[in-house]
Amino acid sequence: MPFDWTGYRSVAESLKENEDEASHRTAISRAYYYAYHQALNHLAEHHGFQHSDARPAHDQVWRAFDHKGMTYQEVRRKGNSLKQLRVDADYHASALISAELARTALKVADRICQCLSQMHDKLPSRQS
Repeated sequence: MPFDWTGYRSVAESLKENEDEASHRTAISRAYYYAYHQALNHLAEHHGFQHSDARPAHDQVWRAFDHKGMTYQEVRRKGNSLKQLRVDADYHASALISAELARTALKVADRICQCLSQMHDKLPSRQS
C-alpha cells in the first residue's frame, strides 16, 4: 500500500504548536511535502504528468499548474510560495522561522489541497 502523504499534515499540525524553532522548521517542511505530493498525485491522475530528470521535479510540478485556469494558477502561486518557505526552513540557518510562519505554511498547504480537491471533483480520472 502506498504511503499516505496526508500524514505529513498531522505531523505539521503537531509541530507548529511547539515552542522550538526546529519544530517550526520541520512543520513548514512537512506542510510543503504534504501539499507537493497532493499536487503531484493530482497531475499524474488527471493529466498523465511525469516529471523529467532534466529539470528539478518540484519546479516542474508547480509549473505544470500554469495555463490551466485560475484555480490551477492559484495552486502554482501558492506552491511556489510554500516551496520558498520550505527552502528557507530547510537550508537557511539565518532565516527567521517562527510559530506564526509555520501556521501560515500549513494554511497555504491546506488551501493548495482544497483547490486540488475542487479540481479533482470536476475532472475525470486518467487511471484505470
